[in-house]
Amino acid sequence: LDRCLNYRHHCRYLWMSIESKASEDHRSLSRRLSRARGRKVHALAWSARDPRRSFGATMNAFEQKFGEKLSNGARWAAFSWMYEHLRNLGTPISIVETGTARQRGNYEGDGQSTIVFDWMLQEFGGTGISIDLSLDAVGVARSQVQRMTVIHGDSITILRGLSDMDRVNLVYLDSYDWTGGYDAALHHAGELAAIFSRLSPGCVIAVDDCISRTNGKHMLVAAMLREMGMMPVLESHITIWIKG
Repeated sequence: LDRCLNYRHHCRYLWMSIESKASEDHRSLSRRLSRARGRKVHALAWSARDPRRSFGATMNAFEQKFGEKLSNGARWAAFSWMYEHLRNLGTPISIVETGTARQRGNYEGDGQSTIVFDWMLQEFGGTGISIDLSLDAVGVARSQVQRMTVIHGDSITILRGLSDMDRVNLVYLDSYDWTGGYDAALHHAGELAAIFSRLSPGCVIAVDDCISRTNGKHMLVAAMLREMGMMPVLESHITIWIKG
């Protein structure tokens, strides 16, 4: 009971923080969206079904590049979804990531999202930013990328100061290691609160290390977005929403 009450308290506090930063237009939109429920959710990686089958038999460029490294891992479904979505935009893309590639070749453990996003920028054009508090991780990431700009510092502080957030197509939150409890979930909710009102409708929001629907780094982000009527478009080890 105490766990549930604490969870509700954190959700309410963080939701109020987002509301205080949002414009009146956004609050009006949120009230309308809160009445719209029931968006279909694709839960691929938590089922016994092979997620690769959801993207057709013909290998695309992403599958050719990363299939051997990622296709047996928990993040394959979500990264494949992101690739297809960003490709279908047909324009140069903008990506903001928190938490960077801290160890070379660790596709199974960390997922190497910074490397994946850097390759997408080479394919589609555009710009990307990756933020990390560890100088060592920043150095490792910088040595492996061509298009992503890797920044050292506190993610929430840097996110608050970023300009042109209305042009961002994908926000990927993965800066705080999951150790159980609420620390990581609170941090990622704070990251989202720092930028949410400046994101345009259609922006993709993704959180890594989602252990189940109710357990993982996405817990409070999911509760906050659910209050606005935004349900996931994909639930897996990475959970994905699209801002309405």
